[in-house]
Amino acid sequence: MYNVWHCGDTAELLWVHSGEGSIVFQSGVYPLRTGRLYYIGAGVLHYTLPGDGCEYSRSKLFFTDEALQADVQIKAFLAGRGAVCAVPDAAQRRQVQQLFDQLLRQQPAQPFAGALALGALVQLLAILCAAATDAVDAPRDPVAGAAAYINSHLESPLTLDELCAVTGTSRSGLCHRFRRQMGMTLTEYIRRTRLELAAQLLRSCPQLSIAAVAERCGFGDTAWFCSVFRRHTGLSPGKYRRE
Repeated sequence: MYNVWHCGDTAELLWVHSGEGSIVFQSGVYPLRTGRLYYIGAGVLHYTLPGDGCEYSRSKLFFTDEALQADVQIKAFLAGRGAVCAVPDAAQRRQVQQLFDQLLRQQPAQPFAGALALGALVQLLAILCAAATDAVDAPRDPVAGAAAYINSHLESPLTLDELCAVTGTSRSGLCHRFRRQMGMTLTEYIRRTRLELAAQLLRSCPQLSIAAVAERCGFGDTAWFCSVFRRHTGLSPGKYRRE
């Protein structure tokens, strides 16, 4: 089912134990695969989506940018990268699993708990950097592909025929699968995603005018945007920004 955009103040490491799905970003999508390790930087809009009829098991580790000060090379590698996908080999996968197990067993009151957690994090990040790949396979799931395309073209008019051409599916097939998997129609998803992005821009970009936010999120008419936003949140864009 569809998850609301997440944009945290902390970075995260995501380890997939089993199953598959997708990490959907505004600019694209990473397929989630068993045995892969993912880094998502602080402030990066994203959500995770299980594959069609597929469950997945994952572990997440959240940390602040201050933790990256522990290793200069890791900090330099991750600088400017919103997301990284790593494909560890068999030995690295065993080490990743052991490190996550160690973190799960660790008690806050344990002596040197903070230092031990930081050490495990640095080892995980080192594996991520060593096994990072730019050759990320395209998502097999057309729903994730459609969502990623929508997310990266929110400022433009979007048509069903365009989405079918991108995903290689029929109109009825894409609509049926999208509604079953996401719990909403394509039209509802586009409107909701545009409104969530608008809310994020209103919170984080005070220099943007209401009209500029409306245009960036695909609402050609500012008055229409204000009306839809008020129905969605109960507040006008201006009041939402102030409060």
